[in-house]
Amino acid sequence: MKIEELANNYHHSKISLNDEKIVLFQNERSYKEFIANSLTTEQKLRAFKLKDEIEHQKQLIEERENELLAFGADLLEALKAANIEPEEKVEFHIRNNSYFDVWYDINEITYSSGPYSKM
Repeated sequence: MKIEELANNYHHSKISLNDEKIVLFQNERSYKEFIANSLTTEQKLRAFKLKDEIEHQKQLIEERENELLAFGADLLEALKAANIEPEEKVEFHIRNNSYFDVWYDINEITYSSGPYSKM
């Protein structure tokens, strides 16, 4: 797999993981608000549905974290094979003037940041 494809997979997985964590946080907050109040039958059903959504979201997050680790390991090997040094950021074009960076540190942990726009 090309390094650009690996970087795209890693970056997309990271963004998706962050989005799923936000949804989980919002659902957990809504659930706590529901159960803190005296509930009507309709609210009890909504709380039950939210609890199921929370459990499903936790499973998705665990899967996405495992996927991110796998993509990160593959990307790390590709960066090292391309003689990219630790902390050396590599830019990858997204569209128009936007891009994201990937790099790894001396502990061989892979990172991604962005997207950014060039002016």
